[in-house]
Amino acid sequence: MKEFKVSKAELIGRSVEEFVVPDMQALAKARFDETLRGNSVSHDSAIILGDGARIDINVIMIPVKSGSRVTSVFGIGRTITEQKLSEWRLLESRKLLQLGTPTTGATSRRWRR
Repeated sequence: MKEFKVSKAELIGRSVEEFVVPDMQALAKARFDETLRGNSVSHDSAIILGDGARIDINVIMIPVKSGSRVTSVFGIGRTITEQKLSEWRLLESRKLLQLGTPTTGATSRRWRR
């Protein structure tokens, strides 16, 4: 509850889907349905916290079974916002490097000793 920045009372009766950003709700539902069919799944998503902040997460969902029937789903979410930001920065740096190389005539060389 602390991680979602909402109280326990605010969570009761609410679906996790309500926290998922709108453009990722269909994927989240599809992955949850797959878990209900008995498969463990993992996917990246994004949620909106109680304070309105958006964070990127990696979600792992594992079905809990009684016999062959799925009785519940165990879920683990890990924040990957910083990882996504680092990946974006690296991609942007590579784009800038590619743009700069042709105009300056600079090339990448490996020096031998």
